[in-house]
Amino acid sequence: MVSGMTPLIKVGPYGESSLTDTSTWDERGHTKITVIYISYSDNYGPGVSLQFEYDEGGNTVLSQSYGHHNRPKFSVVTLDTGEYITGISGFYWSSDISCLTFETNRRKYGPFGKSTEKEFGFNFGPTNRFGGFHGTLSSLDRLNSIGVYVKPLSS
Repeated sequence: MVSGMTPLIKVGPYGESSLTDTSTWDERGHTKITVIYISYSDNYGPGVSLQFEYDEGGNTVLSQSYGHHNRPKFSVVTLDTGEYITGISGFYWSSDISCLTFETNRRKYGPFGKSTEKEFGFNFGPTNRFGGFHGTLSSLDRLNSIGVYVKPLSS
């Protein structure tokens, strides 16, 4: 661990992360998410794509896009001041994440996409323990899997 870096627990990813034609992505430590951009389909289409804005030392930073924003539906989730992620749940099928729901200390956003047979969920409890996202993308630039980082209570 790098000196001065907060220790985080890496959980997941859920989805099809063992495919041979995937690349990994990582948003470790980006805990102050202010906006989530999400593209999705309500049928068995090409899944979900994500992009985040987060606060880094008072500056707004835009993450890279994880999947193409060419799905039939697009939503912008804007978190209020003092609002933070307390859980993420969703579904995956074949080789794509097909549906995502985000929970905060104030409300639930979603579901975005189509519920399928394989369900997953991350629940951090009522305190702000979210530590970032990670996952995999296919060579077709589709979101194959998603995982999270969790701040341990002892930190």
